Amino acid sequence: MYSDDPYARVSGFIPILPYMEQQALYEKLEGSISYTNVGATSSSFTSLALLNFSPSTWMMCPAPTSSTSSVQIEPWLDQLDPLRCPSDPRREYPGEMGYTNYAFCVGDTIVDNASGKTRGMFEASTLRRLRDVTDGLSNTIFMSEIKVDGEMIEWLDDSVLSIPTNYSRTNGNNLTVAANTPPDAPEFFGRGRRWVDGAPIFTAFNTILAPGDVSANHRDDDDLTYGNFAAGSSHAAGGVNCAFGDRSIRFITAQIDCGDLSQPAPIGNDRKNSPYGVWGSMGTIAADEVVTGDLW
Repeated sequence: MYSDDPYARVSGFIPILPYMEQQALYEKLEGSISYTNVGATSSSFTSLALLNFSPSTWMMCPAPTSSTSSVQIEPWLDQLDPLRCPSDPRREYPGEMGYTNYAFCVGDTIVDNASGKTRGMFEASTLRRLRDVTDGLSNTIFMSEIKVDGEMIEWLDDSVLSIPTNYSRTNGNNLTVAANTPPDAPEFFGRGRRWVDGAPIFTAFNTILAPGDVSANHRDDDDLTYGNFAAGSSHAAGGVNCAFGDRSIRFITAQIDCGDLSQPAPIGNDRKNSPYGVWGSMGTIAADEVVTGDLW
């Protein structure tokens, strides 16, 4: 988020607050947010599956470092217990934005998942409905756990970022950071460190790298960055709990079949099968894939 920009990329958690018994917080947020039409360059992440938000709207609010009234920005600092996993040791400091250990699935796209097309259930400025999930609701992941401040590799060029084996820890890669590193990260930057923010580094994940693997991104001078964002948790068993479209919650192990990570990530409007095995297939909504339970 930019310190001098009043526009905020609100996450899918804000519209569902009333369904989480957080009506009071939702109303408090409404008091510091106004609606405006989305422009062609909008990076809004508000119009999400199952929600009654128009795909032609987004939200505005003061940035957390704004010099305007603290009453306006205070709701963005609230920490919601239902969004935090007890097994995650990372705890926020006073004045930080609230954390989340849960994120929305953007499928198996990488270089276009911040503001372009995705193959998962969630996409910027796009309203998706259950009928759009032609691969089957029981086969399709909507949400997963993530690890706050999980390991991150940054500043990767697209040619490196789009091939997961270039940085996957599962494949024994020790890549840490690209050679040319621009200025320091923005304030409150890192996986899961802003539950209110719809930028994928904070509240989204890919079904490419196995749960618990490293995340990687292409960040230049801001935090609306695209990348390959891994699911993860601090569970001793090694895996993550995922919410599927049929409302079921299932544990996915870190040994899930991830297919061929040497293959480049599909682009958002590609309808081909995922190259990333069962894990990739469970993240796509309309690639004509069949996932059977005995594979995961």
